[in-house]
Amino acid sequence: PEAFFRVKVENFPAIVINSIYGDDFYEK
Repeated sequence: PEAFFRVKVENFPAIVINSIYGDDFYEK
C-alpha cells in the first residue's frame, strides 16, 4: 500500500498538469 500510494502521489501532479496545460497547448 505504501509503494502504491507513493506512485499515485508522484504521478498525480503530472496527470493534472498534462490534462490542464496539455489540452491548453493543443487547443491553442
